[in-house]
Amino acid sequence: MSGEPVADAPITLLDFRADWCGACRMADPIIERVVAGHRDVIVRKVDVATDAALAESHQVRTLPTLILTATDGRELVRLSGAMTGKRIDAAIVGARQALA
Repeated sequence: MSGEPVADAPITLLDFRADWCGACRMADPIIERVVAGHRDVIVRKVDVATDAALAESHQVRTLPTLILTATDGRELVRLSGAMTGKRIDAAIVGARQALA
């Protein structure tokens, strides 16, 4: 089915967020809509309150922060702050180019 992520997707989108973050809640439907059109991307939501170690290891200082990574964990693209569909889509395209 189109838009469903494949199990071995080459790009993981780490969505660093918090329940209290209004901008994170506003970004959720935008992220879902954009990623639905990219079968090669899977999303992993990371709550900074419960997974502070992962947020720290990625030096996340602003919410929301999206980090697109390769299967080896290498950071390809990072976005922070206000999210638009165009910014997220461009980040995914940039991540693909970084893998090429």
